Amino acid sequence: MQTDHDSAYESDNSQATNTTSIPTDILDGQRQYGRRYHRYRQSTYLIPDDEIQQSCLDLFHCYCTALLGGKHYLAPVPEQSDRVLDLGCGTGTWAVQVADDHPNWQVTGIDLSPIQPTWVPPNLTFVLDDMEDHWTHGEPFDFIHSRQTGGSVKNWPELIQQCYANLKNLGWIEFQELDYSHQALEGVAEEKSLVRLADTLTMKAFRALGRELSVGGEIQGWLENKGFVNVQHRVFKVPLGPWPCDMRLVSVPAPPAVLTIKSQQKVIGDLRLCEYREGLEGLVLKPFVYGLGWSSENVREFVKQVCDEADNQKFPLWCQFHIVFGQKVI
Repeated sequence: MQTDHDSAYESDNSQATNTTSIPTDILDGQRQYGRRYHRYRQSTYLIPDDEIQQSCLDLFHCYCTALLGGKHYLAPVPEQSDRVLDLGCGTGTWAVQVADDHPNWQVTGIDLSPIQPTWVPPNLTFVLDDMEDHWTHGEPFDFIHSRQTGGSVKNWPELIQQCYANLKNLGWIEFQELDYSHQALEGVAEEKSLVRLADTLTMKAFRALGRELSVGGEIQGWLENKGFVNVQHRVFKVPLGPWPCDMRLVSVPAPPAVLTIKSQQKVIGDLRLCEYREGLEGLVLKPFVYGLGWSSENVREFVKQVCDEADNQKFPLWCQFHIVFGQKVI
């Protein structure tokens, strides 16, 4: 049975994405080290865009949404807004869900990889574009969103300046960034961890290639320096694995509210571990080869050892998820 919702999706399908006009070689991507990378502006983004990576992006979206209690953003964006831009939209899941939730908003998602769906809400458009190029999106936006673009942006102050210039007065901007430095649980003796070694090497590799990977703690200052006001910075803890439900880590007797929080954290930790395990190779493969001079074989062997340690849950580790939003007021 077809619903009105289904009909709306189908009727504007041909206008919802511009990928039908993209050359075949761009759609096919570039093959390296057994993985597929984007061909448009190739090597701008160091992480693959193949099916494995797309699955990781969707897992990431799942636990980010869970962290926010089912929300997709925290900025107080008015419902009467009109134009929304999603920078580095990836598989387009965030943009699709926001367009679904707000049918009166015109949502645009841009990315270097044409991996978004073609069956989308009629108020959503995907564009193949480089966010660090000069923007040519026409009218300014009410809301600009960016999630996990650390590691892909070379000039953050310039990007934020473009965001400011392309926001309407009273418009909002929000960045969501996962910090790749895992931390040990408080009160647990620290030992040598391959996961934490991988963190250090990964950030070193990205830095050698002119990119900073973990930028969540810097964004508030960048926004304020560019003139944004009402800036807020919120930090969430993301466990690597389901260890928060280990009853040894909960005071006994624990009140029901604490147990509920621990249960939620277990689900988030499971999703994070799955995303980490499936996505680590894609995250480090090119950076380690080009930035550290490793062979692809050595990278894969190291990744296997790190993932084995993460799976064994030997160390209760967690990392920070930053959400920073601010407003343009002139």
